[in-house]
Amino acid sequence: EEYPLLGYWLYESSEIEALWHGRLVVEESPDGRNTRHPMMKAEDNELSYIVQPNESIIFYDKYMNELVALVLRNFCLDGEVLAWADSVVAEVTSLKRSVRIKIMMLFQLEDPGSLVLARFSAGARSQPTFDWAHNLLSKHHSPEFIHRLHHREASFFALQWNLMKARLPGEVMDDFEAFFERTGMCRMDTKQGKTAYGDYTIQKGEHLINFKHVEMAPPSGMFGGNYARATHLEPSPHKYAVSWNTSRAGGEDVGGHFYIARYGIKVIQTANTAIVWKPSQVHGTSL
Repeated sequence: EEYPLLGYWLYESSEIEALWHGRLVVEESPDGRNTRHPMMKAEDNELSYIVQPNESIIFYDKYMNELVALVLRNFCLDGEVLAWADSVVAEVTSLKRSVRIKIMMLFQLEDPGSLVLARFSAGARSQPTFDWAHNLLSKHHSPEFIHRLHHREASFFALQWNLMKARLPGEVMDDFEAFFERTGMCRMDTKQGKTAYGDYTIQKGEHLINFKHVEMAPPSGMFGGNYARATHLEPSPHKYAVSWNTSRAGGEDVGGHFYIARYGIKVIQTANTAIVWKPSQVHGTSL
């Protein structure tokens, strides 16, 4: 039996419940398209497994004979590079509009925090088109500034992609490679080329490091900050999804933990943690 249940906001303490109850239960929903999700306390004794802060682990389903989840702590082994990566997340989420903002009226929808689309977008539901995401909050940036920002975005995801290739099991990466083979999809690169290879730049302390003609990331990614969402599932063109939590403020008691309901798994969130899961299975992040 799945736990937590589908369609619930999760919280772990009465303090967190009190903080969010008014906005998520009492106040009128800011998004009339969706019904309200009820709140639910996530009870540790109802879970099958809790991934501890210093624990890396792979979960296999013995009946399906496949990997279903993975948690890898210390995903990036260089602290200075990690600090640069975290600075990119902070910059992008401060400069770009969250997908959880109602565009015409610029107010926050139900989900707390920010979730920003990077690079290519499929466009609006009413007007689908495959193009760069046009989601800067300001229209007054110079072309040079925008180009540098796009390069930093693509560089962040190129770093993550190449860390994934080096550190994640072949079963996960084979899924993404099959997606590229099946769709012929482009990669995330400021040049919009059709090759899988490009250039990217990272920073280690005061030093810039350039990588030439290396494999680039998939065409789209999401940057998030303080983001939470009720338990849900979603369609995906590939079996697995991968997140990289670059930083975290506060201890375990502040919430923001990740749940995979199909297997009753709770991942206690810490900085520099990569998580692999199946988007088609119920999952969510606690308040």
